[in-house]
Amino acid sequence: MRRIENKWVLLIGFIALYLLPLGMHPFWMPDETRYAEISREMISGSSWIVPHFMGMHYFEKPVLGYWMNNLGQLIFGHTNFAARIAPALSIGLTALILYLFVVKALKNEGKAFYSTLVYLTCPLVFGVGTYNTLDSQLTLWMSAAFASFYYAMSSQTRRQLLGRYALFGLFCGAAFMTKGFVGLAMLVIAIIPFMTMIRRLPQVLIYGWIAMLAAILISLPWAIAVAIHAPDYWNFFFWNENIRRFAANNAQHIHPFWFYIPLLLPATMPWCFLAPSAIKKSLGDPTHRSFFLYQACCFVLPLILLSIAKGKLLTYILPLFMPLAILIGCGLYELIKSNSRVLRVTAWINVGLGILLGVALLVAQSGWVGKGTLYHSAETSGFVLGLAIFIWWAVVPLIGLKRGKNIAHYLAAVPLALFFCIPFALPSKVVNSKLPQVFYTQYLTMIKPNAWVVTNSVSLIGDIGWQLDRSDIDLLNSYGELHYGVKHSAKKRYYTYAQFADALAIRRQHQQVVLAMHANANDELFSKLPAPTLKFNDGRFYLYIYQQHP
Repeated sequence: MRRIENKWVLLIGFIALYLLPLGMHPFWMPDETRYAEISREMISGSSWIVPHFMGMHYFEKPVLGYWMNNLGQLIFGHTNFAARIAPALSIGLTALILYLFVVKALKNEGKAFYSTLVYLTCPLVFGVGTYNTLDSQLTLWMSAAFASFYYAMSSQTRRQLLGRYALFGLFCGAAFMTKGFVGLAMLVIAIIPFMTMIRRLPQVLIYGWIAMLAAILISLPWAIAVAIHAPDYWNFFFWNENIRRFAANNAQHIHPFWFYIPLLLPATMPWCFLAPSAIKKSLGDPTHRSFFLYQACCFVLPLILLSIAKGKLLTYILPLFMPLAILIGCGLYELIKSNSRVLRVTAWINVGLGILLGVALLVAQSGWVGKGTLYHSAETSGFVLGLAIFIWWAVVPLIGLKRGKNIAHYLAAVPLALFFCIPFALPSKVVNSKLPQVFYTQYLTMIKPNAWVVTNSVSLIGDIGWQLDRSDIDLLNSYGELHYGVKHSAKKRYYTYAQFADALAIRRQHQQVVLAMHANANDELFSKLPAPTLKFNDGRFYLYIYQQHP
């Protein structure tokens, strides 16, 4: 395959894998529904300076990620595709940066191709890149910053140093405006040790102020504006979203230090099995030692920082996958050139993994383990599709082994069935617990425009608001991350069970009342609720409708 064709393979593959399916499956809660709704509210007339969620102040993140999502909805309308297009394009642009970065630094399009191929076929990259969260946008700006710093560091003239450090600072400012200080911390903890190791730290000390000034200039207008319109924003954001998440014992998503290590295996399949050999090849390259040392610093040191933090989510390490993909992809290129047996061993491991996962699915469906079968009797198509994913996983590398050449290309094809089919192979247990659109869309026409709508779940509230085009959904006995917004709202937005019962009696005199819930069948909340006029349920989703009294 000629190199010019490789570029088209990457582009066509990105469009087919990442863009075309974006609108084909429902939102996951809580992230997708939340971020879609925040942008919908901005576009519908809420402030573009101060983020709001359900009409209340929402100080969890800065605004650039929301603005990027807003553009998708402004162009493509009120659709799932529109809500997901910004994260997907962010990953596409990151892949482009990766490709150009390797070509510029190594003058080798083959290594650029395989690095980008590895990147786009990592399950974590695909999963987050087609999912509406802000980690993809942060990844774009951090990857641009990682690449532009190396470009700046390699400058030959003072003029180049000034301009390129300024460009680096602009990307740092964009990262800050997307998710705050965490992006800056990951950049600094990678760059300073690297420059120290190659004995060029004085360059950073001399020209780093240019980057700082550029980052401040791009961030300062909004930083001042949000402080004027919401004086408590920076106090809340700094202490709650940065210090508490990093160090507090009550941080969200607390996990042990080693949390990310085992998750790197599924996040990088099928490449994880050859990654050690490939990375060793890259780090052993005597010609481009500093380049690969830089990639190692940009992956390992931020990973240590994120591991030290109390709060952890798998999506947090997505910005580190560009340097990781470069280390693997460039080493993979060398393994291919030498026809290394590592490629064949990796293929055989994936064959065995596909068989093992297929057997595990059959066992789960048999009901021999766990509580009942994984799929219900009416979900045969989902079960067959799930089985087909694992058959594909085993058969594709086997074909590559039989043909004896281009094994890496067959490995890249291994996760494609998973990417395409997983939304349609999910068992109803998952759909009716995590994908609220499927359930609530059926009953939208029964909800009157002036109905009082309440939910018991902060995770669910975004989906209800998105589907009804409303930002006035109230909360029942739970406020979670909306605690600050509820506390500072000019209107009453939170009700205890007793308060809801009292308000229900009054409200029903002049309007319909709708209660959307996410709960287990044996939850005690059902005993505390008045009997509804109409009741609908599927899995963990419930809809109670209290019709207006005649």
